[in-house]
Amino acid sequence: MLKNLVDKSWKLLEEEEFSNRLDDIFLGAITTLLVDKNFVLIDIKTDGNFKSLIFEDLNSYFRVKIGFYIKNHSLVEFKTIGSKVLITFSVGVPSKIDKFFKFSFKELLSSKLSNIGAITYDYSNYYTYVNITLYLLLNDYINENFGINWSKLEEDVLTVIKELSKYLEV
Repeated sequence: MLKNLVDKSWKLLEEEEFSNRLDDIFLGAITTLLVDKNFVLIDIKTDGNFKSLIFEDLNSYFRVKIGFYIKNHSLVEFKTIGSKVLITFSVGVPSKIDKFFKFSFKELLSSKLSNIGAITYDYSNYYTYVNITLYLLLNDYINENFGINWSKLEEDVLTVIKELSKYLEV
């Protein structure tokens, strides 16, 4: 009887720990995916509520930025309505001086847009970025056993990168 209670206690604790690790699991999966696609992780920033990762293809200097808003997830949320994440995807290329003023104008206009699904422009460290913020359901990518749905993750992330790339003017 006591052994059953102890086993149940450990199972409940592991489930709670799972819900606390969802963000890290998801970021780890995206990192693995991009590294497998020949990107190198060149920068990580975090302030506790927000994480930013920058990846670069060292041959083309093409960059992918991931901005991730940290959220506390509960086990109940994951098992009932699903755990969600607010994430900003960005793709960037080195800026050319003749395009700078054009991008500056787009960046100014983009500063007025911050809605989910809006394509925005950003200029940072001699790179021009095209961004989109999405609200995703983590359950689409991570199952209860920490398993990753790699085909879904790859399809969605590569689609975002491909579609955003169309907005870059190189």
